[in-house]
Amino acid sequence: MQITQEKFKTIQEFRSGVAIGQVGFYYGFADKVGDWIEYPQFSAITYINDTLYIVRRKISLESYEEIKPLENGYYQITQDGYLGLLSPNFKPLIDCKFTKIEVLPQYKIILTALINQYSIYYMNGNLKVKMNYPYDKYLPYKSGLAMVSHHGKWGFVNTDGQLIVSTQYDECRDFVNNFAAVRIGKKWGYIDKSENLVVSPYYDEISDFGKGCGGVQKNKKWGFVNHKGREVIVPQYDEAKQTNSGSFVIKNKTKSGYVNTLGYEQVAPTYKDFAELKPNYFKVRSTGKYGLIDSRSTELIPHLYDDIVYDEKDNRYFLFLKGQWQSAK
Repeated sequence: MQITQEKFKTIQEFRSGVAIGQVGFYYGFADKVGDWIEYPQFSAITYINDTLYIVRRKISLESYEEIKPLENGYYQITQDGYLGLLSPNFKPLIDCKFTKIEVLPQYKIILTALINQYSIYYMNGNLKVKMNYPYDKYLPYKSGLAMVSHHGKWGFVNTDGQLIVSTQYDECRDFVNNFAAVRIGKKWGYIDKSENLVVSPYYDEISDFGKGCGGVQKNKKWGFVNHKGREVIVPQYDEAKQTNSGSFVIKNKTKSGYVNTLGYEQVAPTYKDFAELKPNYFKVRSTGKYGLIDSRSTELIPHLYDDIVYDEKDNRYFLFLKGQWQSAK
């Protein structure tokens, strides 16, 4: 009989006529004709040399109500309604005593919760820290920080479980470019990661902080503040939409323009349509046709076309006119 992959879930290369094969959750030893030398009974086998292996006896997986593979190779287990964790080679890491388990390899931690009491473990299953306070909500980590709420107030914790922004805000948004939008009562402001109030809660609405400025709204008009909290443009626009590059497309009534990443108006609201195709390059329409300008209002493609599309992969523009497309660099 010739050995085939179909018999095994996985099989490693032969060494001295022996291969490590996997069936289900367990590993064993097979010969070159596919017969088992040692039937799968080990939770892990580690190759040392041609005659020496380290084996780990299988654990009683049958005792678990559910074994759920996670995307990162770990296994979430359920016993008596509570969650635990197995390593990729089925080593028990965390006992089944939690209501939530989240493996975060990018931060080298495992987050657990029993109802609203959270703890952080190292990747080897050892306890790193048990949180001092129960949290009503614990949102996903972004850039090493997670938003948490305690008695309805929001703050931030780091991957060491330390509360770096106290839970005193009625609403928070994630940190963007080192600043987070926070709300106290009905007013919004910005804080930095040291919880300094860069902009005190004063505005009716604000945007995420861009590369050099943030959009702020007061009395239904939008303006801009810089990283020191100074208004570089007082609220005066009907709309302000942040682009992918961190600049803003502004609008007054039916006319649109452009404010750069530092909060300075570079293109006054004079166009009917205004869209960023790539950083500092904009498809604009002032009458019935589209053209292309840069951030200094220099016309790069004349206002002659029914549409303009940018292909980022080829760094090429496609121009539509009279039912036909043509390309342009």
